[in-house]
Amino acid sequence: MSAPRYHPPSVVYWMLSSKCVDDQMLLAPSPRVRFVIMLWLSRLQTRYDVEIVGFVFMGDHFHIVLRLRMSRLPAIMQSFKSGLAKALNKVHDRRGAFWMERYHDDALLDDASVVTHVNYMHANPVRAHLVARADEYPGISSWKAYAEDLISLSETYFDEAQWLAAGGVESKRARYTQTATVTIGRPPGWDSLSAQGRRRAVAACVSEMRAEERRCAVERGEAREVPTVRALVDRDPRSRAKSPKRSARTKRASGTDAQLELFEEAYREVMLAYRAASAAFRATGVLGPFPAGTYPPRLMYALLES
Repeated sequence: MSAPRYHPPSVVYWMLSSKCVDDQMLLAPSPRVRFVIMLWLSRLQTRYDVEIVGFVFMGDHFHIVLRLRMSRLPAIMQSFKSGLAKALNKVHDRRGAFWMERYHDDALLDDASVVTHVNYMHANPVRAHLVARADEYPGISSWKAYAEDLISLSETYFDEAQWLAAGGVESKRARYTQTATVTIGRPPGWDSLSAQGRRRAVAACVSEMRAEERRCAVERGEAREVPTVRALVDRDPRSRAKSPKRSARTKRASGTDAQLELFEEAYREVMLAYRAASAAFRATGVLGPFPAGTYPPRLMYALLES
């Protein structure tokens, strides 16, 4: 049994992260998933004396920056993660473990550390090349609150299936519409800012994000398009809505059969080119380049297209 965690009462800001079991994309955004996540974030605020400074929910993990007013972090995380897991298991019609065993916690000891972690967290979708701009991310993120200086974010969900099952009466649509609202805090240094100082802080956040977007665009290059979140979920061989049935056949978790065949083909080509270059070097003592097109990068683009 692992030792219980100790969180010093003097530390009030924490960066918290947790991953879905087996890296499954169980947090991938859909209207209902978005609403359920926001609902449980709002419950986190009402049930516990905490301030949510920021959050980003990626397909298979999340980051939250919290400000604690009482040192009850293990209880807070246990309640939040278990409640969200039960709700999303119901959405995905699945059973069993939802999260990896433990969450990660990083103590943020000063203002600069809080700002750095919030900026890092918000840039996650851009660095993962899910979107070209942070504003376009379809998942749950507090970036909009920072970019537009909003004090809260809301998510509304209309349960059309239940509405239709109840007869689809137009006047009763409101009964099947729910809204979850989450108040977004700010790093500690923002509390004492004047109106002009706050505008400068917002502009600095946006400027840093735009710089990160430009850097990631260069990293991607013009040859690669940004895939949609849905495309990434569909491509992930480990994404599955329900618990898998038992089978005598062993599944290879490293990729699809088509991807493995591409790797094997590329390996054969590289080894043939290497042997030819090695034989030429032994015979002449002159180093020669690989023949054009035999050594990937082409492999990675082929994998992305498969």
